[in-house]
Amino acid sequence: MTIVYWAFGILAAAAVTEEFLGWVPALCRLVLRRCANRLPEHSRSRYQEEWTAELRALPGGPISMLIWTGRTRAGVRQLASVLRQAHEHRQTILDGVVGQQFTLDDFDYYLVAGSYEVMIDITALSPAQALEAERLVTAEYGELVGVDRAEFLEPEPDEGIYERSVWTTLIFADPPTCAS
Repeated sequence: MTIVYWAFGILAAAAVTEEFLGWVPALCRLVLRRCANRLPEHSRSRYQEEWTAELRALPGGPISMLIWTGRTRAGVRQLASVLRQAHEHRQTILDGVVGQQFTLDDFDYYLVAGSYEVMIDITALSPAQALEAERLVTAEYGELVGVDRAEFLEPEPDEGIYERSVWTTLIFADPPTCAS
């Protein structure tokens, strides 16, 4: 009789384990959705989409998903603080380029890499104005470790034409210091 209980216990443990592992992706998506809800409203959907895409592309199995989700969850408070500070500084920087409107995307803050990026739309700026915008952002946010420029052709809906946009990306070593 002990052998029967032992065999039943093994089968039950295997079934429970298989069921748990089947629910891991849904559990991770739920945790990521709750993490995104802790971010400022203007960043929630973007980060939830990014995190969900990264979770789907993650190599490995359920344990890798749980570890990655846990690491992301651990950095959400700092990320929320960085995003709030970035949003507050946004208008200050926009006002810094006198008489010229340029757009400053919200920060992309990479939790693992410990760096963050500021993307500036410089399509309508002269080279001198673009350099001034970069200088203002760098003065505000600290040690610059890289600069990247990219040109995009974005399709206009129902018109069959493409609109050109040029962006510069400033990559900084550390996130801005945030008051707790």
